Amino acid sequence: LKVIMGNSGSHYNFNRGSGFGSRGYHLLYGGSRRRGPRTLSSRSSGQVEEAKMNFLHFVFETDFDFMPAKAKLKKQIFGHMTKDARGSVRTYIKSMNATVMFRADKNRYRGQNRVFEGSVTITKATKEHILTVKPDAFRELHVIAELSLCSLLCFAGIPHND
Repeated sequence: LKVIMGNSGSHYNFNRGSGFGSRGYHLLYGGSRRRGPRTLSSRSSGQVEEAKMNFLHFVFETDFDFMPAKAKLKKQIFGHMTKDARGSVRTYIKSMNATVMFRADKNRYRGQNRVFEGSVTITKATKEHILTVKPDAFRELHVIAELSLCSLLCFAGIPHND
């Protein structure tokens, strides 16, 4: 009779086969130990694009002209997103010189998944950074604002000149 001493787990077949800690388990069921960039699903990519537009709208509409240089504005503009979408939104907003924080809702019932809501904090430096580094980020918002101004002026009777 052979007696196995120690906590190696080889007696119970933990290190062989397809147990949770083995390499075969992670290859079969997708949990990779070295996580690389993951491709977003269509739902997650839609959430990311909507979050980017909400963020740019918030920065575009904020006027920092008469505020102190160190003024910070915090606003909750993100609803619930998938985990992958939250990660990509976090990296995007960090690249735009702003901070984002996702918090789980405390009130939930047994068996419910956690619902995350995100808020973003911007400063005057955020807007200046976006205008210098990525000037085309506000292009879509500028076009919408220009068209609405044009329609307002045409409605008022001012002729449209190219």
